[in-house]
Amino acid sequence: MTIINTEYIGDLQCEIEHELSKTKFTTDAPLDNKGQARNISPTDLLVASLSSCVLTIMAIRTLDLGTNLEGTKVRAAKEMKAEPRRHISKVTMTITFPKEYSDKEKAIFQAVVKSCPVASSLGDLVEVQYDLCYP
Repeated sequence: MTIINTEYIGDLQCEIEHELSKTKFTTDAPLDNKGQARNISPTDLLVASLSSCVLTIMAIRTLDLGTNLEGTKVRAAKEMKAEPRRHISKVTMTITFPKEYSDKEKAIFQAVVKSCPVASSLGDLVEVQYDLCYP
């Protein structure tokens, strides 16, 4: 079991600690919800988690393929909706690869992006679109 400790530190900010690594960071409410955007917002953090998860799952798969994913980048765009309650409605992820891969590898990457545990945890309110771009 993973433990994340969160403390409200005032002024719409929280300090987050990953207990195992002792890594700490601060979140802030977003500009469109009374925040100052001094740090990443909780919903932005979810999108960052999704991006990181997709790349990590793909990198794990490349270990089995004997290929390298270094230099692959994700640009993720988050869209919010207010109804039925404030939530992330869509995340568009553009995954840009630094080199060409075989058709077999491309097919595996296309399938693997949808197996990310973060994406699997989002539910039906969040649409996730993946655009894989090769040179």
